[in-house]
Amino acid sequence: MIRLYLISTPALGALVIGLTLIAALALLGLGRFLARRFPHPGNEVLFCFLGATGVIYALVLGLLAVATWDALKSVEDACTREALEAEKLYWDLAGYAQPERDHLRGMIREYVREVIEVEWPRQKRGLDVREPAMLVDMVESWTRVEPVTEGQKLIHAEALGELNEMLSFGRMRRQAKDVALPSVLWVVVLLGGAVNLFLAAMIRPEKRFGLTPLVMALAAMIGLMIFEIVAVDHPLWGEVSIQATPYQDVLRSFQN
Repeated sequence: MIRLYLISTPALGALVIGLTLIAALALLGLGRFLARRFPHPGNEVLFCFLGATGVIYALVLGLLAVATWDALKSVEDACTREALEAEKLYWDLAGYAQPERDHLRGMIREYVREVIEVEWPRQKRGLDVREPAMLVDMVESWTRVEPVTEGQKLIHAEALGELNEMLSFGRMRRQAKDVALPSVLWVVVLLGGAVNLFLAAMIRPEKRFGLTPLVMALAAMIGLMIFEIVAVDHPLWGEVSIQATPYQDVLRSFQN
């Protein structure tokens, strides 16, 4: 698959819409050729079929647009929750004794900085990200803590739960690289658009070139919808994607 993260958002929009317009021109030429060579069923019949296929295609595009947006918001929620759990862990450590408190706080700061400076840029480029080795050290360090008072035991139990939550959300974020529409749905999108444009191109206009701007307008609208789906299909790729703002805010809060 083309690495769309390499293309800026305006260039991606121009590419998708431009390809759609070129396809529309090709289908328009094919439609005119076939209309001259074969008996035409009549504009009324074409209007009926175009109305039916147009409604179905609009529903498909709408559902896919909603699905990609929901996927983006789901990944964004996982990232926000991971950052919040890291912040909660950091401040819960106020109830720990020294030297465990400073040691574990330092590990949390390093982990959040690792996410911002190393993992996030790789995910923006569509590259695989593995769990850093420091997570294993963090878990082992936390499990070696032996609370003494009842208050420390309660805080420690809650902190372990928050640690597990942070690890779970982090795993969801790393696996989000593969969150995207399956290829079969893209086949449906492209073929559906081609069918609608072809039916529109088969209409016999009263004026020779009167149909061209209408087909181009339809193609531009289809291209815009496809562009929206492409732009948000990968939640962590490119410019229209989730930002590392929650992690940056949490890291700043550690320094206050």
